[in-house]
Amino acid sequence: MAMHNFTDLITACAWTSHDGRRSAIRKSIWQWCGKTKSVLVIDLFGFSKSSTDKASILDFLAVIRRMQAAARPLVWLNEGDIVKMEADNCFAVFDTPDQAVMAALDLGSASETIRRDEGLDLRLCCGIEHGEILYLEEEDFFGMPANAASRLGEDVANANEVLVGPGAVAALARHGEDWVVTPHPAGAVALAKDVICITRPIAKS
Repeated sequence: MAMHNFTDLITACAWTSHDGRRSAIRKSIWQWCGKTKSVLVIDLFGFSKSSTDKASILDFLAVIRRMQAAARPLVWLNEGDIVKMEADNCFAVFDTPDQAVMAALDLGSASETIRRDEGLDLRLCCGIEHGEILYLEEEDFFGMPANAASRLGEDVANANEVLVGPGAVAALARHGEDWVVTPHPAGAVALAKDVICITRPIAKS
């Protein structure tokens, strides 16, 4: 469904005073756009603070461009789709939370390489949640899982953290198999439910 058709239906739903008609419009929207997906929201930790330095803003914008260029193939390799990119944020969807976690970890590794190359202390923060959303392919998404992933990735996660919400935790197929998994108290407070942090084991030298 194109965005303008979606917007038209939302507008019609907002303005109709007939309960039966409003119910029918809502049902149509969910039938057309409703998808069960894992949402990944990525934020570049340190960008907002560091980009206030006018002398280095172009360096930071170059890093964002490199991260965007890395994100597309890494998301695709993990069977996901980029929905949109806004400033230092990337929004993607996957069929399973396992795919979202793997993409987040792969992007974290890529960001470390870029950080070392550029000499800038910018790192990724990631939030993941799973559930039913309204999904307009390669345009936008809406719903509680999207809101939760955004909150975890943009507001709660610290540098190099991949935070996984309760819906995604419940749907993980390989929970803890080859990842380091720890509870995340701040995330649990933010969502009022258990949240975990997933990282890769540190390679032994």
